[in-house]
Amino acid sequence: AYVVIATNAYTPALGLLRSAVLPVYVQLFRTEPLSAAQRAAIDWRGREGIYTAHEMLESYRLTASGRIVGGAKHVRYGFAGRPLADCDPAVAASLEATFRARFPELRDVRITDHWGGPIAFALDFLPVVGRTGAQRNILYAVGYAGHGLALASYAGRMVADLLLERDGPGAALWSRRRWPLPPEPLRWLVVRGLTALFGHIDQRVDHAAAGHT
Repeated sequence: AYVVIATNAYTPALGLLRSAVLPVYVQLFRTEPLSAAQRAAIDWRGREGIYTAHEMLESYRLTASGRIVGGAKHVRYGFAGRPLADCDPAVAASLEATFRARFPELRDVRITDHWGGPIAFALDFLPVVGRTGAQRNILYAVGYAGHGLALASYAGRMVADLLLERDGPGAALWSRRRWPLPPEPLRWLVVRGLTALFGHIDQRVDHAAAGHT
Protein backbone atom coordinates (compact mmCIF):
# COMPACT_ATOMS: atom_id res chain seq x y z
CA ALA A 1 0.00 0.00 0.00
CA TYR A 2 1.10 3.52 -0.75
CA VAL A 3 0.17 6.91 0.67
CA VAL A 4 0.42 10.15 -1.31
CA ILE A 5 0.83 13.42 0.62
CA ALA A 6 -0.77 16.17 -1.46
CA THR A 7 -1.64 18.71 1.23
CA ASN A 8 0.78 21.40 0.01
CA ALA A 9 0.90 24.40 2.41
CA TYR A 10 -1.00 22.50 5.11
CA THR A 11 1.61 19.74 5.22
CA PRO A 12 3.84 21.24 7.99
CA ALA A 13 0.75 21.65 10.22
CA LEU A 14 0.34 17.87 9.96
CA GLY A 15 3.86 17.43 11.33
CA LEU A 16 5.26 16.43 7.93
CA LEU A 17 8.05 17.92 5.78
CA ARG A 18 8.57 20.80 8.20
CA SER A 19 12.15 21.28 7.06
CA ALA A 20 11.18 21.13 3.39
CA VAL A 21 8.36 23.63 2.83
CA LEU A 22 7.32 26.91 4.36
CA PRO A 23 3.67 28.07 4.47
CA VAL A 24 3.22 31.76 3.64
CA TYR A 25 0.01 33.72 3.15
CA VAL A 26 -1.10 35.67 0.07
CA GLN A 27 -4.31 37.53 -0.78
CA LEU A 28 -6.50 38.20 -3.80
CA PHE A 29 -9.42 40.46 -4.58
CA ARG A 30 -12.27 40.55 -7.08
CA THR A 31 -14.06 43.51 -8.64
CA GLU A 32 -17.67 43.88 -9.62
CA PRO A 33 -18.41 43.07 -13.30
CA LEU A 34 -17.03 45.71 -15.63
CA SER A 35 -19.44 47.60 -17.84
CA ALA A 36 -19.02 47.59 -21.62
CA ALA A 37 -17.56 51.11 -21.44
CA GLN A 38 -15.07 50.06 -18.77
CA ARG A 39 -14.05 47.02 -20.80
CA ALA A 40 -13.52 49.24 -23.82
CA ALA A 41 -11.46 51.71 -21.77
CA ILE A 42 -8.85 49.09 -20.87
CA ASP A 43 -9.04 47.28 -24.25
CA TRP A 44 -8.48 43.84 -22.68
CA ARG A 45 -10.01 41.85 -25.54
CA GLY A 46 -8.10 38.61 -25.26
CA ARG A 47 -8.48 38.11 -21.47
CA GLU A 48 -4.79 37.28 -21.26
CA GLY A 49 -3.50 36.64 -17.78
CA ILE A 50 -1.14 39.38 -16.58
CA TYR A 51 1.64 39.26 -14.05
CA THR A 52 4.22 41.93 -13.37
CA ALA A 53 8.01 41.84 -13.49
CA HIS A 54 8.41 42.16 -9.73
CA GLU A 55 10.16 39.88 -7.28
CA MET A 56 6.85 39.71 -5.41
CA LEU A 57 4.68 39.80 -8.47
CA GLU A 58 1.20 41.12 -8.97
CA SER A 59 -1.26 39.14 -11.08
CA TYR A 60 -4.50 40.13 -12.81
CA ARG A 61 -7.00 38.26 -14.94
CA LEU A 62 -10.34 39.05 -16.50
CA THR A 63 -12.92 36.39 -15.70
CA ALA A 64 -15.69 35.08 -17.93
CA SER A 65 -18.16 37.11 -15.85
CA GLY A 66 -16.29 40.33 -16.65
CA ARG A 67 -14.65 40.79 -13.24
CA ILE A 68 -10.98 41.42 -12.57
CA VAL A 69 -9.30 39.09 -10.10
CA GLY A 70 -5.93 40.27 -8.86
CA GLY A 71 -3.53 40.22 -5.98
CA ALA A 72 -0.41 38.55 -4.56
CA LYS A 73 2.38 41.17 -4.09
CA HIS A 74 2.38 40.76 -0.28
CA VAL A 75 3.69 37.70 1.55
CA ARG A 76 3.03 37.05 5.27
CA TYR A 77 4.55 34.40 7.49
CA GLY A 78 3.65 33.49 11.04
CA PHE A 79 6.52 32.77 13.41
CA ALA A 80 7.12 29.01 13.65
CA GLY A 81 4.50 28.55 10.93
CA ARG A 82 1.61 29.60 13.16
CA PRO A 83 -1.65 30.13 11.25
CA LEU A 84 -2.53 33.69 10.28
CA ALA A 85 -5.85 35.22 9.34
CA ASP A 86 -6.60 34.55 5.68
CA CYS A 87 -7.13 38.26 5.03
CA ASP A 88 -5.25 41.20 6.48
CA PRO A 89 -6.98 44.62 6.20
CA ALA A 90 -3.70 46.46 5.58
CA VAL A 91 -2.81 44.11 2.74
CA ALA A 92 -6.31 44.48 1.28
CA ALA A 93 -5.95 48.27 1.30
CA SER A 94 -2.52 48.07 -0.34
CA LEU A 95 -3.79 45.72 -3.05
CA GLU A 96 -6.67 48.04 -3.82
CA ALA A 97 -4.37 51.07 -4.02
CA THR A 98 -2.04 49.19 -6.37
CA PHE A 99 -4.97 48.09 -8.53
CA ARG A 100 -6.16 51.70 -8.84
CA ALA A 101 -2.66 52.76 -9.88
CA ARG A 102 -2.41 50.01 -12.50
CA PHE A 103 -5.90 50.61 -13.90
CA PRO A 104 -6.64 54.34 -13.51
CA GLU A 105 -9.47 53.98 -16.04
CA LEU A 106 -11.31 51.82 -13.49
CA ARG A 107 -11.28 54.25 -10.56
CA ASP A 108 -15.04 53.84 -10.11
CA VAL A 109 -15.08 50.03 -10.23
CA ARG A 110 -16.01 48.55 -6.86
CA ILE A 111 -13.98 45.77 -5.26
CA THR A 112 -16.47 43.27 -3.90
CA ASP A 113 -14.39 40.47 -2.36
CA HIS A 114 -11.07 39.80 -0.65
CA TRP A 115 -9.77 36.36 0.26
CA GLY A 116 -6.48 34.62 0.94
CA GLY A 117 -4.73 31.60 2.31
CA PRO A 118 -1.42 29.77 2.56
CA ILE A 119 0.84 28.67 -0.26
CA ALA A 120 4.03 26.63 0.15
CA PHE A 121 7.64 27.47 -0.73
CA ALA A 122 10.83 25.44 -0.60
CA LEU A 123 14.16 27.17 -0.06
CA ASP A 124 14.96 27.03 -3.79
CA PHE A 125 11.35 27.89 -4.84
CA LEU A 126 10.98 24.53 -6.65
CA PRO A 127 8.38 21.84 -5.91
CA VAL A 128 9.35 19.22 -3.34
CA VAL A 129 8.79 15.71 -4.71
CA GLY A 130 9.99 12.46 -3.19
CA ARG A 131 9.28 9.43 -1.06
CA THR A 132 9.77 8.61 2.60
CA GLY A 133 8.80 6.11 5.28
CA ALA A 134 10.41 2.91 6.53
CA GLN A 135 8.98 1.06 3.53
CA ARG A 136 9.52 4.00 1.15
CA ASN A 137 5.81 3.83 0.44
CA ILE A 138 4.90 7.42 1.38
CA LEU A 139 5.13 9.72 -1.63
CA TYR A 140 4.77 13.49 -1.63
CA ALA A 141 4.55 16.42 -4.02
CA VAL A 142 4.19 19.85 -2.39
CA GLY A 143 5.62 23.38 -2.51
CA TYR A 144 4.37 24.98 -5.72
CA ALA A 145 5.36 28.56 -4.84
CA GLY A 146 2.05 30.06 -5.92
CA HIS A 147 1.86 28.17 -9.24
CA GLY A 148 -0.17 25.25 -7.95
CA LEU A 149 -2.88 25.38 -10.60
CA ALA A 150 -0.37 24.22 -13.19
CA LEU A 151 2.25 22.40 -11.13
CA ALA A 152 -0.10 20.52 -8.79
CA SER A 153 -2.06 19.33 -11.82
CA TYR A 154 1.14 17.84 -13.19
CA ALA A 155 2.22 16.46 -9.82
CA GLY A 156 0.07 13.36 -10.34
CA ARG A 157 2.23 12.41 -13.29
CA MET A 158 5.41 13.03 -11.29
CA VAL A 159 4.19 10.91 -8.38
CA ALA A 160 3.18 8.12 -10.77
CA ASP A 161 6.65 8.14 -12.32
CA LEU A 162 8.23 8.06 -8.86
CA LEU A 163 5.98 5.22 -7.71
CA LEU A 164 6.71 3.12 -10.80
CA GLU A 165 10.42 3.99 -10.62
CA ARG A 166 10.47 5.25 -14.16
CA ASP A 167 12.30 8.25 -15.53
CA GLY A 168 10.38 11.42 -16.26
CA PRO A 169 10.65 15.22 -16.14
CA GLY A 170 10.02 15.13 -12.40
CA ALA A 171 13.24 13.19 -11.83
CA ALA A 172 15.12 16.49 -11.80
CA LEU A 173 13.11 17.43 -8.73
CA TRP A 174 13.30 14.28 -6.63
CA SER A 175 16.96 13.59 -7.43
CA ARG A 176 18.28 17.08 -6.66
CA ARG A 177 20.04 17.96 -3.43
CA ARG A 178 17.57 19.81 -1.23
CA TRP A 179 18.71 22.23 1.46
CA PRO A 180 16.62 22.15 4.64
CA LEU A 181 14.94 25.28 5.91
CA PRO A 182 16.74 26.87 8.88
CA PRO A 183 15.21 26.53 12.37
CA GLU A 184 13.42 29.38 14.13
CA PRO A 185 14.10 32.19 14.73
CA LEU A 186 16.39 32.13 11.68
CA ARG A 187 13.52 31.01 9.47
CA TRP A 188 11.39 33.99 10.47
CA LEU A 189 14.33 36.36 10.05
CA VAL A 190 15.12 34.98 6.59
CA VAL A 191 11.51 35.47 5.45
CA ARG A 192 11.39 39.01 6.85
CA GLY A 193 14.75 39.83 5.30
CA LEU A 194 13.83 38.47 1.88
CA THR A 195 10.45 40.18 1.77
CA ALA A 196 12.06 43.48 2.77
CA LEU A 197 14.75 43.07 0.10
CA PHE A 198 12.26 42.09 -2.59
CA GLY A 199 10.00 44.97 -1.61
CA HIS A 200 12.90 47.41 -1.98
CA ILE A 201 13.80 45.97 -5.39
CA ASP A 202 10.18 46.23 -6.52
CA GLN A 203 9.99 49.87 -5.43
CA ARG A 204 13.03 50.63 -7.56
CA VAL A 205 11.40 48.86 -10.53
CA ASP A 206 8.26 50.98 -10.09
CA HIS A 207 10.28 54.20 -9.80
CA ALA A 208 12.30 53.33 -12.90
CA ALA A 209 9.11 52.55 -14.83
CA ALA A 210 7.53 55.82 -13.71
CA GLY A 211 10.59 57.68 -14.97
CA HIS A 212 10.10 56.26 -18.46
CA THR A 213 6.42 57.16 -18.77
